[in-house]
Amino acid sequence: MSGFHKFRKRFSRNHLAVLGVAIILLLLVCALFAPWLAPYDPIKSNIRARLEPPTLQHFFGTDDLGRDIFSRIIFGSRISLQVGLVAVSIATSAGMLMGILAGYFGGFLDSLLMRITDILFAFPAVLLAIAIMAVLGPSTFNVMIAVGIVYIPIFARITRASILVVRNQDYVEAAQSLGVRSAGIIFRHIIPNALDAVIVQISLAMAFAILVEAALSFLGLGTQPPDPSWGSMLSFGRQYMLEAPWWTLFPGLAIFLTVFALHLIGDGLRDALDPKTVLE
Repeated sequence: MSGFHKFRKRFSRNHLAVLGVAIILLLLVCALFAPWLAPYDPIKSNIRARLEPPTLQHFFGTDDLGRDIFSRIIFGSRISLQVGLVAVSIATSAGMLMGILAGYFGGFLDSLLMRITDILFAFPAVLLAIAIMAVLGPSTFNVMIAVGIVYIPIFARITRASILVVRNQDYVEAAQSLGVRSAGIIFRHIIPNALDAVIVQISLAMAFAILVEAALSFLGLGTQPPDPSWGSMLSFGRQYMLEAPWWTLFPGLAIFLTVFALHLIGDGLRDALDPKTVLE
């Protein structure tokens, strides 16, 4: 049985992780086919339908401008997934590069790069993201950059720790003795053996990115109106908590389910990739 089939078998045993995958796939479908799934224009106002409760016409009710909340949540999934994917791509690529250089070459380069990560770790993640947004300005694109920067040191540390374990293995030393270049050793031997921890962290980083995007949009530093964002919907809806509780209820549930599903996937990946937790 190939390694992938073994991994798939282990992962499928975790029913909660499979549930998480199903939720994320549903979210992906909503994001990809939002123009066809949303019954209304998420931006167009309809004052006559202002603050209507959930009905068969408006499944999740409407906001103070008469916009359909169900449609805005569907389109909001695009922003959340886009921020998560781009931010994690930035963090993964930059963090792994730093971790590889620090872990494989060591010495002064290792000390320099790790001091940089220590500086980033010194600030609480959300506060650092807010500080970066204050410099860059509010926008969805800048949220991606801010969240990506915040998560770089975590991927750098994880990659470095994995490489420190792998680089002294016999097969690496054998490749070095045969004159294989450092780039070849890194890409053929070290990175594949260091990917397990990084893969698990990616799902957790996406959950973090979606939460931070919602928090920044809630504070007015992220996605700007009238674009639908789950965080901004919470921000504007809190003024009508007693009059229209559905306005904050459904975006809050969307954030919770997405983050919960990504954590379930992370737990499933950790168990499936860690041979110590699996009894064949």
